[in-house]
Amino acid sequence: MCIRDSRCEVEVEGRYRDLYDQAGLMVRLDETTWLKCGIELLEGVQQMSAVVTRDFSDWSVVPLPQAPPTVLVRVTRHQGTLEVHCGPSDAPLTLLRQAFLTDAPTVRVGPMCASPTGGGFEVRFRSFRIQG
Repeated sequence: MCIRDSRCEVEVEGRYRDLYDQAGLMVRLDETTWLKCGIELLEGVQQMSAVVTRDFSDWSVVPLPQAPPTVLVRVTRHQGTLEVHCGPSDAPLTLLRQAFLTDAPTVRVGPMCASPTGGGFEVRFRSFRIQG
């Protein structure tokens, strides 16, 4: 569980191959209110990606010029607002997104991965932690 004013993070290593292969963190209240963020393969390039859904989804992406071997994904919750930071594990993180999600006192959070158009891919999660 992720409470208000907490921080969640995970280090991700993946062998992204197919369009939309993705791995990172998911923050979820229910099936209509959630955020997923991390690395997603688009047009053959690893993208820092965040999808925010509150009945309808929107998507933010920023390309990573070089595919780093590991990426750190961090979500910080301030009341109902989430901040998504992401980047190579050995470099300063970049603010990717700030968005309101929900005022609910707690939400669920955890590592996520998907390969919606491919046949799956290898991913390793390290150092998953929640502070708050």
